[in-house]
Amino acid sequence: MEISTKELEELTHKAVKKYGYNDKEVQVIADVLLYAQLRDNNQGIVKLIDKGIPKDPNAGEIVIEKETPISARINGNKNHAMLVVVRAVELVKEKAKKSGFAIAGTFNTNTSSGAIGYYASCLAAEGLIGLLSAAHHRELRFTDHMNLYSEPILWLSPSPASRTPLSSICRQPRLPILDW
Repeated sequence: MEISTKELEELTHKAVKKYGYNDKEVQVIADVLLYAQLRDNNQGIVKLIDKGIPKDPNAGEIVIEKETPISARINGNKNHAMLVVVRAVELVKEKAKKSGFAIAGTFNTNTSSGAIGYYASCLAAEGLIGLLSAAHHRELRFTDHMNLYSEPILWLSPSPASRTPLSSICRQPRLPILDW
């Protein structure tokens, strides 16, 4: 079955909305999912199947717990990781443009951050270099969906040092161990 990209976008927005996210959150999550989907990446709309990506009922406000002119530590307070990481990217862009370097770390998020290439492409679009990493605790329990990736760590350290367009080299590696 083939559908247009526009129809895929509409269906993705509808599906994400049904998990309890507001319109702004739906847009962010859908953007990350569609970025992956349109690149044949395993971090795409497949995440909407089965239990999907419901909003954690215990989610609070995203909080910057510690901040310096070039760094930030962000507590996701059980929000969807894609929302928290997009917030981190926005903060890092601001800081890097002012100081030439910035780094942010996130923790206490709900679900996977998705295709980290998405975030690198956001930084590259601003002429910044982004180094991104995502990890989870070794105690990951595959049977407990709401705690899956409950403590990912993501750091971003963009620098405007290079003027080389990065959009052509931003790539999300395939994950051979776990395909959703």
